[in-house]
Amino acid sequence: MASGSSSSSQSSVGDDGGCGARSLLLTPYFQKNFNINQHVGFRIRVVASDPCKMEVEVFRHYQKPINAVTGEADRVFAGVCSWSDYEDMPKEVPESESSPAAYRLNWFDIVVPTEELAMQVWQYVQDDVADLIRTLNEGDVLEAGAAVTVTGDS
Repeated sequence: MASGSSSSSQSSVGDDGGCGARSLLLTPYFQKNFNINQHVGFRIRVVASDPCKMEVEVFRHYQKPINAVTGEADRVFAGVCSWSDYEDMPKEVPESESSPAAYRLNWFDIVVPTEELAMQVWQYVQDDVADLIRTLNEGDVLEAGAAVTVTGDS
């Protein structure tokens, strides 16, 4: 599922003062005109915005190699970030030495075979972003383990 669209990201981190619980606003955009007898795909675009106590770039993408014909590199949407993706992947462009060339954006734009599948994708994305937020919230709470004295004699 490749996307050739581009978008600029808003500011990445929401204001920690007074914005409330960690959250994102997800806005879906669906293909307006679709006739099952005339179209062989249905487009959905989702944009994350208005972050509170988190970064807005939560959608994992992979950069394909440069196309010899167009001279451009397509991106592939690969889902909502896991906590480690969210912490480790760069935003907006992949690191040049990374393989695969992975990065995070605040949006994705894909074409799926049917409108029904697009609605399922939309639901999965909402669920996965909620899971990411729950995981980040749970990671904020640390519990002290047993202290250990380490010496060079052991």
